[in-house]
Amino acid sequence: MQIWQDLIKYSLIGTERQNAPLSADGDLQAYINQLYPNNTVPTGEAREQALLSAAALITQYRLAEQQAATFSGTLPVADDAEPLPLPLLSPLCISHLQRFLNDSELKAILPEWLALATTVKRRVPFALSPPLLELAAQNRSIRPAITALIDKRGQWLAAQHPDWQKLLVQTGAILDDVSIWEEGSPAQREEYLRQYRQQDAAKARELLIAVWQQEPAATRQSLLSVFSVNLSSADEAFLTACLEDRSKGVRQLTATLLGSLPDSAFSQRQKQRLNTWLRFEKGGLFKKSKLIVELPETWDKAWLIDGIEAKPPQGKGEKAWWLEQALSFVPPAYWSAQWQLSPDDSLALLAKHEWRKTIQDAWKQALQNYPDAAWAETFLTRFDINQIELWRVIPPAHAERLATQLLTTAKEKELSTVLSILIHIQHAWSVKFSEQVSNAIHRYTQQKLTPSEMYACYYLGDFARYLAPECCDLVAKNIPSEHQYDQITRALNKIQYTLSFRRDMTAALTE
Repeated sequence: MQIWQDLIKYSLIGTERQNAPLSADGDLQAYINQLYPNNTVPTGEAREQALLSAAALITQYRLAEQQAATFSGTLPVADDAEPLPLPLLSPLCISHLQRFLNDSELKAILPEWLALATTVKRRVPFALSPPLLELAAQNRSIRPAITALIDKRGQWLAAQHPDWQKLLVQTGAILDDVSIWEEGSPAQREEYLRQYRQQDAAKARELLIAVWQQEPAATRQSLLSVFSVNLSSADEAFLTACLEDRSKGVRQLTATLLGSLPDSAFSQRQKQRLNTWLRFEKGGLFKKSKLIVELPETWDKAWLIDGIEAKPPQGKGEKAWWLEQALSFVPPAYWSAQWQLSPDDSLALLAKHEWRKTIQDAWKQALQNYPDAAWAETFLTRFDINQIELWRVIPPAHAERLATQLLTTAKEKELSTVLSILIHIQHAWSVKFSEQVSNAIHRYTQQKLTPSEMYACYYLGDFARYLAPECCDLVAKNIPSEHQYDQITRALNKIQYTLSFRRDMTAALTE
């Protein structure tokens, strides 16, 4: 097409050198004539406008004459819609779901809605299956709920898309379909093995042993993680063999699992070793109890099988690293029993101790491996109340009791610090605790705050995810709608907006 060549030429050399209008063939010329009245080239800015308009016109003309692509693949087998799909959620529930999908402020509470929605045995509209599957790609924890809510037809749709198919987590009679274990995605196989562990731990162990050698490291580690379900001494032989796995992640996970079995050979070796490194001396009338630490001078290669590596990370001494690793694989409750001390008295031994930082870090990791409410609560109050990981191992009732103590004893100027801690308590708060938090927010917002005391406001808006919806009216009464600082005003409005929405969505689902 000559006009296309002329268009490129004038674009390169400049329209000021264009001495003749563009010329086209056939029906296109009539449209080009409208850009060049009287068959002359316009002057000034109109010259450039004419060339650009011609470029747009010619581009559309070239596209219009192209033939549409023809499908050469194989169409999927049509969904037979059997068994009959579940009934739809109510229009109000569907409206709430659409708001989740369109309002970024509400997406944080979508997992709560999904969990509630799966209990009513209904489905979402088929048109909402694609956006939900896209969300499943971003958040693994919501995949089982989405799999259930999109129902059979949504699952059929997902099966046609390679990226969506691997997101589905089988629900219901998953163990009836062995093909899930043999051909499913990693997430499906992990869920299959998890359910087998709940019903028949020995059979689950046999399934994993049969495929262990052929699985990649990441898959071995994810499948082994389900052994925390119904873990028993019957698993020891297999886990002991896994201590020599070529993957460091698998070895570390195996050591953690074996540490949960107090009578395992691994646990016995670790405790025997540590009892030669740590020695408790009970005090008397004029003598304080103390913890004596005596560590070996050289690393023993035999320790490697028990997860104690020789080379420490940067900034940590070798001996400290050996001790920290060994301690992390022994439940802290063991030391309470061994020394006949309460968690508080055990932790008190670290006061001004030269190995305090090492032992403290090791016990913190051990509490994440082997949760112990009494130890974790004592650890938080004695050392650092801001340890996020330990707040998450404390049972909800214990966490609320500890947080209530902090709220009620905090002085006005300490409230911002205490409120910032509450974001670590990530479960649905009880009504009583929600009332305590509401009152604390009221106290906090009544103060005359300096700019440096405002930092708690960045957490306040997130409280609406955990406050009890039953307290919506109390929160609205206690919390002002405006504050001297715009940041706090926005956070307070977010609390009221989100909590009100949670109350409405819960009511819609339960009705």
